[in-house]
Amino acid sequence: MPATATLLSDYQLLLAERMVSRRASEDYTYWVRRFLAERTEPNTALSETEIRAFLANLNEQETTASAYRRAEVALELLIEGLLESAA
Repeated sequence: MPATATLLSDYQLLLAERMVSRRASEDYTYWVRRFLAERTEPNTALSETEIRAFLANLNEQETTASAYRRAEVALELLIEGLLESAA
């Protein structure tokens, strides 16, 4: 698994390639950073199950629908853009 800094850098490049707006890019990067910071086993490979658990936890914390959707899109892009291409 790439180091967190490399993963975030690759993620930001992915967002730029997809021409995501600056504000949306900042939001998405925030959610990916938060996900990475809250991981219980940071030295293991990222998994879709782990991402789904993070989203379920957000839902339990009564996150607003808008914030939840931003997190969901950000992490879906992480899965599709970086994790699946690395496999």
